[in-house]
Amino acid sequence: MGDKRGQVQFLILNFRFLIIDCSSRMMHSEQKRRLPEWLKRPLPPDREEPQRIAQLAKQLNLKYLVITSVTRDDLPDGGARQFRDCLNAVRQKVSNIRIELLVPDFKNCQKQALEILLSALPSG
Repeated sequence: MGDKRGQVQFLILNFRFLIIDCSSRMMHSEQKRRLPEWLKRPLPPDREEPQRIAQLAKQLNLKYLVITSVTRDDLPDGGARQFRDCLNAVRQKVSNIRIELLVPDFKNCQKQALEILLSALPSG
């Protein structure tokens, strides 16, 4: 398997959404209706999240980082900008880190999402 030290996986784009998405599949219709409306709506992307991830990656002296997310079909770009911003922020703070992105299918916005993510490729 190899040495796993220095490796972390971050789940971006709102944990609350994950809780509702996972738990709502197990709830009965009546239980879902009782949830408060504010809890049913996913939060917008957190603008500070990329910098927090980058800072933590630096503090932990990570060598390998995996960034993944919940599916965000509610966003026009499916969350691609947040992936790009996290990738760029980590690269700015941490040198010699390997980064893996596990992205959703970007339903209905694949072309736009691909353009956004390609803009984060290293030059050269």
